[in-house]
Amino acid sequence: MNMRLPTPWMLLFLLAAVCCPVGLLSARTASPAGSGTKVDPRTAALRGAFRVAETFDDLQDWSAGGRSPSGADDPAGYDPLLLPRRSDGGPSLWGYWANKGPTCLVRMKSGSFQKGETVTGQLGGELVYEKSWLLEGNTYLQFSTTPAKGSFRPGDLLTGERSGAEAEMIGWPMIIANHGEYSLGGRGKSLMMNLGDNDNPQEAMKGIGAQRLGFFFGDGVSGRSGLRKVHLFMMLRFKPNFFPESGGGNFAWLGFLKMWDMCPGFTAINHFGTSVEREEVSADPQNRAEYGAAGGTLVQLAGGGKSTGSRIFFDTLQSGSVLREGRWRYENGDKYRMSGAGGDNDIQEFYRRGQWFAVEYALDMGSPGHRDGSIDFWVYDADGRERGHFSASGLRNSTHYDHWINKIVLGGNRRSSSKLTSGTDGRFFIDDVIVDSGRIGPRYFEITRRFRPEASGGESGGGHGTGKKG
Repeated sequence: MNMRLPTPWMLLFLLAAVCCPVGLLSARTASPAGSGTKVDPRTAALRGAFRVAETFDDLQDWSAGGRSPSGADDPAGYDPLLLPRRSDGGPSLWGYWANKGPTCLVRMKSGSFQKGETVTGQLGGELVYEKSWLLEGNTYLQFSTTPAKGSFRPGDLLTGERSGAEAEMIGWPMIIANHGEYSLGGRGKSLMMNLGDNDNPQEAMKGIGAQRLGFFFGDGVSGRSGLRKVHLFMMLRFKPNFFPESGGGNFAWLGFLKMWDMCPGFTAINHFGTSVEREEVSADPQNRAEYGAAGGTLVQLAGGGKSTGSRIFFDTLQSGSVLREGRWRYENGDKYRMSGAGGDNDIQEFYRRGQWFAVEYALDMGSPGHRDGSIDFWVYDADGRERGHFSASGLRNSTHYDHWINKIVLGGNRRSSSKLTSGTDGRFFIDDVIVDSGRIGPRYFEITRRFRPEASGGESGGGHGTGKKG
């Protein structure tokens, strides 16, 4: 029998696998040995400095492909063949996604589609039409998730059964891609999000970006893996018509607009706890696959309405473990507004000016049953200047399980309690997602400043700041 001797690269990879927990190897290694993935110097510098660093630049362009997994128990949301992949075809950091509905890019040929009619493709697909969007000169057709038969493909001729309208299907919107000025500095790639609106499901924009995108960074064995104190950083930018307005320069009440959640105690992206712990928790998907039963946090955008009409800011909603009918489950607890009365951490200024900005959120789980947990939140402008800092300590963030944060999901549900989202552009963009055990912002801007074009005599910042990709 011939035995293949390990090459130096194989030995290096095996050593890294032993020293680096499962789920962290791809996050911490700039270019896995033998992958053929080319990583630009800026991305490599960030990955060398932080526990997790995702710039999206070494990923393939990615779309939902007309699919819309919407629940934590939908296996399509975890299918590796449907998730973002590295440029060499290998798996990426991302292990879970959800999408609100199928929306495709088309070239109109004749007529206008009618709401509620079945649109048929010449290849056999059938979807029910909801509405059209004209964005940057492109036309998108939005469809219901049910009833549905098959799907559409590029080149398909789409025909309305009642209207007789016709359109050529061009493709599905690219969620991870170069989005022009909505990628940092117009270079590289970024993530496009579009949450839809649970209270206005047929009229609000959906399916053009991802509703959720998540990753796991535990060791795959114990819920007490990952980080007891975790910092999450990202760059953000919203489309100009994202927030509905109520007149007089004020915003309509935002209702519920989830931006991310942090979950402790997972042993896989969709698997809370060990086999023994799973027998102790409620059997529903939210406790076993989505949020887990060990608490954690949910961060949402808030503001607008009668009391805070001119403001937009972030709230955090903490949760803990409670025993109900003999089984443990998560339960929402205290909510904190992470911006003071003076608006130091408000973001409406960045939104009005169409600017990138950064947020950093830190959660210390503390120890079970003790008030030794904490929350911190910072907002930075695109050049790295700190705008404000919120801090709360003495919190009981762990109530039963001694578990650490090891799962983060971007996005979530939006609930407006109105129809005002019918005409708004529901897209926002995320770039440079960073996770570490300590403060990120100052180090991030120090590193990225070295890769600004003007650092080598190139173009000026153009308002995009030190996060600008080289």
